[in-house]
Amino acid sequence: MIADEPITGIFVSVIALYLGGLALLTWVSYRKTDSVKEFLAMGGTAGSFLTGFAYFATQFSMSSLVGVPGTLYFVGVAGLGIILPVAMLSMAFGTLVAGRRLNALSHSLELWTLPDYLASRFNSNTIRLLAALMIMVFLIPYIAAQLVGAGVIFNVFTGGSYSLGVLIMGTVVVAYCMLGGMRAAVLTDALQAVLMIAAAIMTFAATVARGGGIEQVTGRLAAVNPGAMSFPGAPHALLDWRGYASQILMWTLFSLGQPQLVNKFFVARSYNALVGASLLSGVAMTLTCVTIWSAGAMAAVVVPGISEPDWVVPTLLRATTGPVVASTVQAGILAAGMSTIDSILLMIGAAFSRDLYGKVLRPGADDRTVLRVSRNATLVAGLVALALAFGRPATIFQMVLFGWSGTGLLAVAVLAGLYWRRATAAGASAGTVAGVAALLAATFAFPGLALGFHPIVVAAATGCLVLGGVSLLTRPAPESVLQLHFAPGDPGASRRDRRYAPVFAACFFVPWLPIPFVFPWKRYVAGWFGVPVFVWVWLGLQVVAGTSLALYRRKA
Repeated sequence: MIADEPITGIFVSVIALYLGGLALLTWVSYRKTDSVKEFLAMGGTAGSFLTGFAYFATQFSMSSLVGVPGTLYFVGVAGLGIILPVAMLSMAFGTLVAGRRLNALSHSLELWTLPDYLASRFNSNTIRLLAALMIMVFLIPYIAAQLVGAGVIFNVFTGGSYSLGVLIMGTVVVAYCMLGGMRAAVLTDALQAVLMIAAAIMTFAATVARGGGIEQVTGRLAAVNPGAMSFPGAPHALLDWRGYASQILMWTLFSLGQPQLVNKFFVARSYNALVGASLLSGVAMTLTCVTIWSAGAMAAVVVPGISEPDWVVPTLLRATTGPVVASTVQAGILAAGMSTIDSILLMIGAAFSRDLYGKVLRPGADDRTVLRVSRNATLVAGLVALALAFGRPATIFQMVLFGWSGTGLLAVAVLAGLYWRRATAAGASAGTVAGVAALLAATFAFPGLALGFHPIVVAAATGCLVLGGVSLLTRPAPESVLQLHFAPGDPGASRRDRRYAPVFAACFFVPWLPIPFVFPWKRYVAGWFGVPVFVWVWLGLQVVAGTSLALYRRKA
């Protein structure tokens, strides 16, 4: 779908200004990047602001600002259930469950990547190799999804070639990742996060204004398509209770398997900085989700007749805003894609250079050589992702879900390593292989194996069973290794955790309860402005969770 009257001049000018800012931050970062530790984890010195915005900008990718709103165009308000019920806990879940120990271990044992942690905990290069291969295989489609979004935006706003837009974005991001490493990624993520939030709010405001107000738009949507205002969604019934449960697990539990997100636990300077970052990230996620995702659902009556999900947001902006605003918002959406690509490219480069080359193929390689290999691996990964994006094998949201699912299975080994002393290297390796096999089988060959859930749920359950069984039959890691990973915790922190655990648990589990206002089944109860009551309940839970995080941090 190409715009009838492209706004090439304004669009290019705004994007050029934005890219100039990125270039400045990249130059500053390049001058400070002289070691693998600095390249991969910014030296472990990031505070709450940079860590929180980097986590948000990395998780909320092009899918969150283009793919998901486009999906909600065909699902309705129920689609907010993809993450809104637990948005404040998306980063906080990982922080509270694993953040303290991972952050402490990263500083004491020089662990800078997820495969680093797994290899150290299980005293095995086999699990390191498996994790590195999974990162290289599953995260390239994730990158390709961001490039697809860039191509669509370029096409709609300039009338130019989709492929040219893909090529431009890919080239820019690969360049600043190769030069500036994690410092460039984190600094640019902070800039990009602000643009993303602004883009989401402006898109929502423009949509509501064009529709005549929130109550007018929700009323028209309820009249035209009542199913769009309740579960499981209509015309695409995406969120039955299995789909709903799968999404909550996807963006909380399985985030602990995402190397580009777990890396943020390593770059933070302390656990308290992580808690502050979780609060900041949660507020940003909640605000972005409520605004631009709602705009995607409302677009069904504001700009009807769109046939492809990935074209919904660009078309909506062209129809509801002027050239300058539309171009500015699209800069924010491009920022969403770039902020995800940079972190993932660095993790793929690290998986090859540090975890495969530096630890397995050439264990004695010096720091300068590993840094050079990491930059070259980043380039190769970017080229492969470009080739995949040119082919556009699926929608943005579908490619993101596939990539996220594959690496998300590493959460099984991470949690077993953190909480079960008896978990072994053989168990972790066997469980990971079994989980990936089950995921691929349930995704491509035998969809019925998923039992109506997303395939990652059944795959993770399979991985857990295999990990547990094999671990009980094999020898655990040496006691010297276990002592490093299971040192006694701080009693003060433990008391704080016990005090707040019931509140956080309630905020996480209440959205699962089968009660009408939290998870209604084909029932629309109008609340303020005609918005379904269950949305207001979800927002209330985010306020409780956010307030609890703020108090929890103050008690440190």
